[in-house]
Amino acid sequence: MAIGGEPLHRREDRSRLVTMVPQEAYVFAGSLRENLDPAAEERAECAFMASGSTLVVVAHRMSATLRAKRVLVMDGEGVDIGQHDELLRRNALYSDFHAMWSPTRATG
Repeated sequence: MAIGGEPLHRREDRSRLVTMVPQEAYVFAGSLRENLDPAAEERAECAFMASGSTLVVVAHRMSATLRAKRVLVMDGEGVDIGQHDELLRRNALYSDFHAMWSPTRATG
């Protein structure tokens, strides 16, 4: 991986350039719906992106793919990478997931 054309392992400031947000589920006070809040997810992603950082999101919620510049699809047989529109056209798995997904289902 390179940042600014320089391999990450050679950068002295690399510890400040990478942030990890764990995928563990955290439950906060409030209803189940308030804890699976897609709007809060979007705000967090936008805040990280506003810092100028590269953001890698591992998600099953399809709404995250709509905000991504590039999407990596892994299906056990191979991988495909591209922008949302091109993956809808050429990747059956990605297209099928999006066909099953709707904002109503995503918000609970």
